[in-house]
Amino acid sequence: MEHSPVIKTDDELGTKILTNHLIDLGHKNIAGIFQADITQGISRHKGYAKTLQSRGLVYNPDNVIWFHVEDKFGKTEWAIEALLKNDPSIDAIVCYNDMIAYKVIEVLNSLGIRVPEDISITGYDAQAQDEPGAFKLTTVTHPKENLGRKAAEVLLKLLEGDTDVKSEYVFKPEFVEGLSCIKRI
Repeated sequence: MEHSPVIKTDDELGTKILTNHLIDLGHKNIAGIFQADITQGISRHKGYAKTLQSRGLVYNPDNVIWFHVEDKFGKTEWAIEALLKNDPSIDAIVCYNDMIAYKVIEVLNSLGIRVPEDISITGYDAQAQDEPGAFKLTTVTHPKENLGRKAAEVLLKLLEGDTDVKSEYVFKPEFVEGLSCIKRI
């Protein structure tokens, strides 16, 4: 499958957008939570780390939580508590996706930490933005429908014997401002 077309979102760009947004709001100590066993997680971490460094902030590996698919929720709870005990000056967290962001908000609320007043949170994928009653996260889009549509188009072309198919299609995520981030003084 090494010569198969790749259809993806620019995950590195997505976390660059989110991390830049937090820095522009005045955040100085931004933690991250990323999935270690999937290329998306590695790319999203890369965008976060590169942006911190390019904007003159310290990348602290102790402020990054890595999880695997089978342990994401269990680990998130105790890891957030440990992270904040280790560094109570954390003022923002970039999350691997919206689902993790909602779990982080739940954990923070249980600890008496308010979002966004005490800590700003970003998600990734704009998954629940349109659900009634959902807390509106600051996030970026992950255009699943467009990805699926392009994959179907490419597959049909390949099945028809078309050899003039691009090797890579990359969709750019779009910023979605929510209520989970606030300007720091």
